[in-house]
Amino acid sequence: SSLTERQFHAKLRELEAFKERYGHCMVPEKWEENAALGAWVMNLRSLYNRRRRRMTAAAAAAATEILSSQEEEIPDGSSTTTNNRRRQKKQRRSKNILRQTIYPLKKKRAPRYSHLDEERIKLLEDMGFVW
Repeated sequence: SSLTERQFHAKLRELEAFKERYGHCMVPEKWEENAALGAWVMNLRSLYNRRRRRMTAAAAAAATEILSSQEEEIPDGSSTTTNNRRRQKKQRRSKNILRQTIYPLKKKRAPRYSHLDEERIKLLEDMGFVW
């Protein structure tokens, strides 16, 4: 087993002891008895939330692709009705919002989640960990 795996399981045992003692997994970030455990728990939550946001952004990218594939050409305006104009404006607004959601992710490098994989997430959730 790798060093990171041993470290993860060591912290997991500490978290189990905390839960046995206090009945929950909400370790304070600056817990005086074991500040390292509090920092580890906060780091896990941060990694999980970044991972979740990344997945949400991927879903938004898929939605943008669907919207752009359904995009209609906007007529010159002489024969369009007010309702059609409103619908087209709403579609453009939706596409712009989705693009703005995704744009910042293109500028950053992809974050690494290698030490918080699905198996570890399941281990934590099975013990009652709250994200």
